Amino acid sequence: MIDDVKQLESGRAKYVFVWILSSALMTVITYIPDQLMPFALESIQSHIGLQAAYAIVNGAIGLLSISVLLVVYSCFKKVFIKRAMPYFWGAAILGFLLQAGSSHNAIGQLYFVSGLAYIDFAIQFVGVFLIYWIPETFFPQQYNPPSGRHAFNIDLKHSSTMRITGQAGKNTSIRQEPPLTAQR
Repeated sequence: MIDDVKQLESGRAKYVFVWILSSALMTVITYIPDQLMPFALESIQSHIGLQAAYAIVNGAIGLLSISVLLVVYSCFKKVFIKRAMPYFWGAAILGFLLQAGSSHNAIGQLYFVSGLAYIDFAIQFVGVFLIYWIPETFFPQQYNPPSGRHAFNIDLKHSSTMRITGQAGKNTSIRQEPPLTAQR
């Protein structure tokens, strides 16, 4: 008497699909702000300085990217962000290294001397921290996966024992005590 096992979490292929979908949407949605960034920097820089303008513009684009990512992940109920967090940290490190390399090639040593590299690093770190913190705090059911990959089905048809069907499809019998109100 083996019951069907209900799956509580998506498979690896769906995680990869959601990752690719969110990356593609982030790229498409942030394309125009990325193109307008030099003009925004030029106009804001004269009022508040290069570092503050750079932090504001890049921070706004980063928040837009995080928003897109969280919206995409929230559309898939059986995909949990906690499972992808190591990959977000790895992508942030790789993204920072690529950004630092291309910026250093574009503007030279000024990128490091003016502190723009530290701003990029801080934006990457805060961005990934927000990917962790927002769902963990406000949507824990979307962040935390269930304790096991599959649900355990309990068969209560027998009065003296319960049957629990687990991941391997094995039946395990557990003694069930009679209720306290049972007659003797």
